[in-house]
Amino acid sequence: MDASPIYLLDSKANPIGPCTREQVLASLRRKEIQRSDAAWQAGLNKWMPIEDILFKHYRGIDRVTYLGLNISIIGYFIISYYVLRELKISPFIILEKTRQWDGMIPLEHFYVWLGINVIGCVLAAIFLLPRLSHAGLSRWWALFSAIPVIGWFMWIPGLLLPWAFRETRASTQPTDDQAFLRSPPASAPDVPDTLTPPPPAPAGVLKELSFGHRLRRVLKSFAFGGILEAAVVYCCLYIVIYSVTITLFGTQVLQPGNIAVPSERNTVQSDSSDYLNQVLIERAQRSGLEAMMARLALGKDIPGVNEHLQNRRVTGVSGTYGNWDFRLTALITLIYNFGDDPELIYPETLEHIVEVLLNERGGDPQIWTPKIFGLPLQDTENHILQTESSRYLTNQWIARQGNPDPKYDNIENGLETWLLGYLQGIETGGLFEYNSFPYAAYALRPLLNLEAFAAEPVAASARRILDRMNWEYALGSLSLRSYPPMCRHRNHASVSDLTHNYEMALMKAWMSLYPDVEMPGPPLHSRHAIWAAMTSYRLPDTVVEWARAKPVDYYVRIGRGRRASAEIYSGGPGYLISAGGVAISLLRDTIARPTVLLLDDDVTNLPKILHLAGPGERYAGWNNTGVYKHFAVAAGPVRIPETWVADAVADHWSVYVRSGQRIGVYSSDSLGIFCLLPEGDPEELARELAQANPDKSLLATRFQQLDGTRIEYDPHARKDTWVLKAVNADPVDRDFQSWPLLQGDGFPPELQSELAPISVSDSR
Repeated sequence: MDASPIYLLDSKANPIGPCTREQVLASLRRKEIQRSDAAWQAGLNKWMPIEDILFKHYRGIDRVTYLGLNISIIGYFIISYYVLRELKISPFIILEKTRQWDGMIPLEHFYVWLGINVIGCVLAAIFLLPRLSHAGLSRWWALFSAIPVIGWFMWIPGLLLPWAFRETRASTQPTDDQAFLRSPPASAPDVPDTLTPPPPAPAGVLKELSFGHRLRRVLKSFAFGGILEAAVVYCCLYIVIYSVTITLFGTQVLQPGNIAVPSERNTVQSDSSDYLNQVLIERAQRSGLEAMMARLALGKDIPGVNEHLQNRRVTGVSGTYGNWDFRLTALITLIYNFGDDPELIYPETLEHIVEVLLNERGGDPQIWTPKIFGLPLQDTENHILQTESSRYLTNQWIARQGNPDPKYDNIENGLETWLLGYLQGIETGGLFEYNSFPYAAYALRPLLNLEAFAAEPVAASARRILDRMNWEYALGSLSLRSYPPMCRHRNHASVSDLTHNYEMALMKAWMSLYPDVEMPGPPLHSRHAIWAAMTSYRLPDTVVEWARAKPVDYYVRIGRGRRASAEIYSGGPGYLISAGGVAISLLRDTIARPTVLLLDDDVTNLPKILHLAGPGERYAGWNNTGVYKHFAVAAGPVRIPETWVADAVADHWSVYVRSGQRIGVYSSDSLGIFCLLPEGDPEELARELAQANPDKSLLATRFQQLDGTRIEYDPHARKDTWVLKAVNADPVDRDFQSWPLLQGDGFPPELQSELAPISVSDSR
C-alpha cells in the first residue's frame, strides 16, 4: 500500500490530513467527509463491506481485555506445550515417531494438525490485522499480536487430533519387520466366522474402526480440550484484567504545583445570551433527550415532548457496551429543571421517568464494566461519573419527595461518602480521559449536574474539578483553539481541526454569558453546549480573561500521572506553543499530536499553521514533549504552511514574521526547531540566531536563545522521558509522569500557590 499521506477537502474546501487509508475509511463511515467519483467509490465498495463484516466484532473489545487475552493465551501455549510433551502427544514427537515407525502413526495426521494451525493463523491475520492497524499499531506488530487470538482455540484440538487417531492403533513399538504386515499370513487356516472368533490382531496392526466411531473420538477430544482451555483462559483473564484494572484506574496523588486554580466569580454573569438561544433553537430541531430539554426551555411542543418521554423505555444497561447512563444523565438534567412544573412535565410523565427510566438507585456503586462475562474490568471514567451521579441525584429526588426508605438516603446508604472519595481521586490525580474526544464532554455533563443539583460538599468538589478543567483549557488554548495530546479515542488521532472538541462548545456558551463578550455563531456542538443553559455553573473571572486573551508571557506544565502524556505550553499575548506529547501507553490509549504554534490569526486547520513532529510519520513513535519558553524541538522536520514566505535567511536559519510574531526556524529531515524572537529587524534577528547557533551538528543536542539561555535536549528520548535535559546547565526533572498538576513560571502573584500535597484516604 502506498504509505504517502492523503489530504482531502471538507465541505468548506478546507484541507483535512495527512490521513492514512484506514483513517479516510473511518471518516467516510462516520459521514464526516464525502467523495463521489467513480474510482474512489469502487475502492470504497470493495473495502468497506469487508471491514464491516469481518471487523465488527473487534470494535467493542476493550484494549485491556485484548491485552489480557493475549497474555493468558501465550502463557497457556507454553504450559500446554510442556504438559503435552510429557504426555508423549506433542506433534513434534508424533512427527519423529512417524519417521521412525514408518506408518504406525500416519503422516497425514500430522498434516491435519499443521493445516488446522495454519488456518488459525490466516484467520487471525484476516480478522484482526487491519483492525489493529486502525488502532495505531504498525501492520507487522499487528500481525504479531493477532496470530494467537484466533489460533488459540485451534491449538489444543490440533494437538489432540493426532492423539485421537493414535488410539485406533497399537501403542507398542514393533520389534521385527513382520509387525508392519497389513495382511494375514498366506498359510493362515480358513476358519469359518460362525465357528470360532477371529484371532486378535497382532501388535502394531491397524484395528478397523468405523468412521463414525473415530469421528466420535475426535469430537470428544475437541470437547475436552475446549472446556479445559476455556476454564484456564478465563481464570488467567480474570487475574490479569483485575490486576491491570487496579493499576490502571487506581487513585494517584500528584502534587498540586505552584499555580493556583482561579475560583473567584465577582462579575455578574447572565442566565442567557443570543448565542445560547441559538444553541437551544438549533438543538430543538433535532431528536433525542437534549432536543426535549431544548423544546421545554423554549416552551415549544409540550404535549409532543411528554408523549415522547412517556413512550420511552429502558434500552441497554448503564456502562460500557450498554450506554444507558448517557440517557440517565440527560433525564436527571431534565427533571431537575422542569420536574417541578406540571405544565411542562405532566405528573404521569414525571412518574414514568422516576419509576421506570431512572433505574439506577440505592447505595451500591457500579464500577465494573457489564456484559463481559463477569470479568472484573473497571469501567471508564465517564461511565462511572454518569452512572453514579445519576444514582446519587435519583436518590436525592426520591428522598425529597418524602420517601423515607433509607436506601434513598445518600448519607445513610454510604453513596455520598463513596462519591466524595471518587471525586477526590479526580481532584488529586486529574481526569483519566483528559482532552478526550468525545469522552471528556461526557465527564463534564455529570459533573455539571452534581455542581448544580447535588448537596454540599459533593457540589463543591464537582465545582473544583470543573474550575481546574476550564483553567487548563484556557491555558492550553488561544482564541478557544487548541491541539493538545489526548487520552482516547484513536479514531480522532489524525483530526486536523483545531476546534474539534466538545469543551470548546461549552466554553463558548459559558463565555457568551459574560458581560461584553460576543460569541459569533453558528452554535458549535449544541448537544453538549445546551448544558450551559440547563445548569448553574459559571466560569471564574480569571478563566474568562485568559481564554479571551493572554495577558502575560507564561510557561506551564500540566501533569497527567502514570501512563499519560504531560501537557506543556508556552503562551503569551498573541501566541501559544502547544507540545504534542507522547503516546506512552497502549492500555491508556494515549495519543500524541504534532507540536503546534498558534497565532492570533483565527486559522483552525493544522496544515495552515506551523507545526513539527517526530521521529517518523506515525504518532505512536513520537516524543513531542520538547517545549520550553518560546522554544520547541522534535526529531522531525518543521512543517511550514504553503503561504508562508521567509522574511530573512541566514545560514541554516529562516525568520518569518506572522501576526506580529517573529519566528526563527531550523528544519532538516531528522530535526526541527522553531523559536519566538524579540522585536527587531528580521535580517538582523536571523544573523544573531546564526551567530548564537553556528554549528548545525550541535543543534541535535543544544540550542541557545538570543537572551543567552542555553537549552539541552535529546529529541530521541524514550517515550517516558521529557525531551529536555537541562536549562543553563541545570538538570530538569525528566519524569513527566510524576509532574505536579500545575507547575509554571511567569504568572502574576495572585495566581501563584504554595499549596501542600493533598492526602487521599479513599480510592476510586
